Amino acid sequence: MSREVWKYRVSHVSEGTPSISMPAGAQIVHADVQHPHTVWIWAIVDPRRDRELRSIAFFATGEPIPEGWEHRGTALDMHAGLVWHVFERP
Repeated sequence: MSREVWKYRVSHVSEGTPSISMPAGAQIVHADVQHPHTVWIWAIVDPRRDRELRSIAFFATGEPIPEGWEHRGTALDMHAGLVWHVFERP
């Protein structure tokens, strides 16, 4: 098995259907903000695996989270003073 770490941009849940294409079985290992105020996740992937769409989005602190979404990480935007929470809908 070949493994690599790949980076993916995450959208706010209000931006429509949040889907990210990644190799099947990808394991999200980190969430963070990089300028300009963009939320990203990093995942360990096997680049040889077929791609699958995964529903991943971020929510603001205090924003309602619908049932069924599972927490994957938290990202601090130190420049804007905001905290974003990354969730996945399996």
